Parts: sequence; structure tokens; C-alpha cells
Amino acid sequence: MSIRRFSPATLLVALVAAVAVSVPAEGETLLHWKYEVGQKNHLIMTQDMQMKMVIKDQTVLTTATWTMDLLWEVTAVDDQGVATMTETVTRIRMKIQGPQGVMMEYDSDSGEKPQGMAAMFAPMFDSMVNKPFVARMDPRGKVVEMTIPQGLAESMAKLPGGGQLGNALSEEGLKDMAEIVTFPETPVSPGDTWTCEASMKNPVAGNANVETTLRYVGPETRDGRELERIDLEMKFQFDEGEKAAIKVTDQSGSGTIYFDNALGRFTTSEGKMTMKMQISVMGQEMQQEMEVNTSAVCTPVEPSEKNGK
Repeated sequence: MSIRRFSPATLLVALVAAVAVSVPAEGETLLHWKYEVGQKNHLIMTQDMQMKMVIKDQTVLTTATWTMDLLWEVTAVDDQGVATMTETVTRIRMKIQGPQGVMMEYDSDSGEKPQGMAAMFAPMFDSMVNKPFVARMDPRGKVVEMTIPQGLAESMAKLPGGGQLGNALSEEGLKDMAEIVTFPETPVSPGDTWTCEASMKNPVAGNANVETTLRYVGPETRDGRELERIDLEMKFQFDEGEKAAIKVTDQSGSGTIYFDNALGRFTTSEGKMTMKMQISVMGQEMQQEMEVNTSAVCTPVEPSEKNGK
């Protein structure tokens, strides 16, 4: 039907009704991602892990640092505000240290041939770097579709223990990992909470289930900009697998996300998770303590950077 068939009064009523529905009440904030075709963001994600494992009378200490650089580029936005974007890993750095010193060190930008354990993982990293993932993400931040670079699943399966990755490389597993923060459909006020759940299916080691409770704290000024602060708490639970049983005896997980609602993107996030577990593998008992610290920074790519200048 042509718009010319509507009277000015009809259009005014429709406009008032739309505004009444879409504008949050005073004190409420509608959190949402915003996408524009050609928009690019650079993400740096870092994870530091310390792990202590006790097997019989032997204690093994391991530390690991993982840093990943990613480039997000929006290639299309549909009439529902759902964006199609490429997520390209541009660099991977990883270092693992054990009781005997450095067990593995890898940098995709080093230009040197990987040695030792790094050489074993290199095919997997090679199938990830500069090979775009394609995702579709809605305005709430929920990933509705995800495809992986060709050859990645095959490279992972060839690694020792790779067959125990379960659904980590399935569409559902990747969607869970790709979501930074998912918002409610309705506006929120300071103190409001919502919950997200994810599961990594693994019949051998047992399914890992994580429940994340997010709490909207409210606006906070950082570096001269008003950002929205969201705190989160995480709780893990493991189902018994075919060859392993993991019992969590103590855990804590918390973090904070800062979101620029005016620009529709997150700026920084940080989190800390500690966990004590009792693990039974084919009749062998062991205790494991783990501390994982994560951080992420997202910055827009300026037009000069987009043009490669």
C-alpha cells in the first residue's frame, strides 16, 4: 500500500505509538549493539592461566599466556538490524611454561619455523590466522549463525586428544564462544539481572556447563566517555563423561564489561575465575587448582587504517 493512502493524522498516531513503545521509561536503558556496513573494530583478547595439578605425591605447576588479535568487519545489515560480519584472527601469541621451563612458545608473526610442541599446533593456528570466520549477530549481541574457515576442524581433529573436543567446533559451540555480551530484549535499570547459559558437549571428558549472571550497574564515565557497566558472575558444572569425572569442589568467577551504548559496541572487559576440582580419569585420582584471568579491548579502526595508509 502506498504511503500516500495514509492521512497525516494516521501517520501522526502511528508515530506517537511507535515512540511510546520504543522509548525506555525514565531511568531505564535499552542496551543494544549497532552495526554499519564497512564498520571495523580491532580486538585484543588476552588470557593468563596458572594451574596446579596434584597426582599422587607429585605436584605439577603450569602457566600459560594466550593473546589473540582479531578484526571484525561488518559486511551487511538486514532490515532487522542483524549484521553479517567477518571475524578474522590476525595474530596469535601463546606461551606455556612447566616445571622444566618453556614447553611451548608461538607467535604467528615471528616468521620463524615453530619448534617442538609449537610445531604440533602450528597447522591448527595456520588454519585460523587470516582466514575469516563469518558470523551473523543481532542487535542484542546474540550470534545467530557462525561458519568456520575451511580446514580448521580437520586440523583440530588431528591433534592429540583432538577427538575429545566435542562440540567446540560445531556451530552451537562457536556461537557460544563468539558472544561477548548478550542483552535483554527490554530496557534495564541499575540492579537488573539476566542470565545466559552455554554448554560444551564432550561425551569423553564430560559436558561443561556454564551459567553467567549479568547485572546492569549503570552509567560510568571512563576516559571522558559515558559507558554502561555490566558486572557478571560465572558458575561452572561438569557432567560425568565416559572416561573422566570432574567434580568442582570450590569456584568463583566474576568480571566486568564496559559498553559504549551510544556507539553500540563494547570497549573493555576483564574477568577472573578460580576453581578447585577433583578429577577421576580411568581410575586415577588427581586434584587440580586453576586461576584464569582474561581481558579484552575493542577499538574502532579509523578510516585511514581501513584504507591501509
